[in-house]
Amino acid sequence: MFKAGGDTIRFATSPRLVRYTRVKRWDDGYLEVGVDYGHGEVEDYIDVRQILDNLYYDTDSFLKNIKKVEVRYD
Repeated sequence: MFKAGGDTIRFATSPRLVRYTRVKRWDDGYLEVGVDYGHGEVEDYIDVRQILDNLYYDTDSFLKNIKKVEVRYD
């Protein structure tokens, strides 16, 4: 799930996903994350820009105000 500005975007992940452990890098819609698939942390990538484009968002407008991305489990 990705939340920004009042929008919540859910996207499919691997059924083996245990949890996202950390955000290693955010680059204008491209996430490099630490992920646990049950065997320790590995690196994975999420192209939020492509997800937004597929949902017909104004991608540049949506992403322009995002300054920080973090993993949170509330």
